[in-house]
Amino acid sequence: MPDRAQRKPIIVMSSPSERRLLVIHFGLPKTGSSTIQEMLRLNRDTLRRLGVAVSARDDLTCELRSSNNRFIKKGGLLKQARQRLALWRFSRRVRLVSEPVLLVSDENLLGTRSAYLFAPLKYERFEAIAKSIDQACRSPDLECRYVVYTRDLERWRKSSYNQSAKTAKHLLDFQTWCDKNDNLKGPDQIVEKLRAALGERLVVVAMEDELGSGVPLGSAVLSACGLSSNEVSDLKTPQPSNVSMPPNALELIRILGEYGLEREATKKVTQALRQNGHLLGVKSREHND
Repeated sequence: MPDRAQRKPIIVMSSPSERRLLVIHFGLPKTGSSTIQEMLRLNRDTLRRLGVAVSARDDLTCELRSSNNRFIKKGGLLKQARQRLALWRFSRRVRLVSEPVLLVSDENLLGTRSAYLFAPLKYERFEAIAKSIDQACRSPDLECRYVVYTRDLERWRKSSYNQSAKTAKHLLDFQTWCDKNDNLKGPDQIVEKLRAALGERLVVVAMEDELGSGVPLGSAVLSACGLSSNEVSDLKTPQPSNVSMPPNALELIRILGEYGLEREATKKVTQALRQNGHLLGVKSREHND
């Protein structure tokens, strides 16, 4: 599979006479976004025939994603200026898409990272970013809708820890990490700020509710694009694209880090463990993004 940053969205000249629709799926991280994006890529041609162009975490959002992440972490006038430049480029490319609907899916577009979800942050920055995206894109000829997923908080926090541990972001055990990331209201605060910026055009979906209803994960995103339930059910569904690693594998990765294994080497170990989980006697149990 090609690197995410190399995947190209559909960018062609548009007709200014038609009112179009932009749907942005904001994630959040660890709520099945990778699985949703794989489903969109798998059905790209079908969706295009239905009038929906797809940008699934590709180079359309790359620059804006990075600048928003820096702004969330540090703030400041320089970071804000770079964010505005990236936003201008993003909105300009959005307006060049010819299909009636453009669906953008990027769980990090707001500057969100799984490591931020339960950490103390200045959450008003998420509101500022969401508002700036909406103001830059929305116009009389372009309607904007937004979708964000949530999930059970304890499972969410565990999944966020797993993500940071397997990518060697730290060497902490789970309890120590939780002590440092103890804001269980963090995801709700992010959603609250998004509601303040986007109002009723924001759809909030609990991941467990969608999975439990028997429809494919990502159905709410496709519904926001105007697809019927029959059109959604006819789409191909991918295999889970980002499975959770068993606890003993994560602990092995953490111990190797304590012994001084460099981060790039740790990533290779993580990949090897993913591909050979049977050697540890435990199967990966769920897909979480």
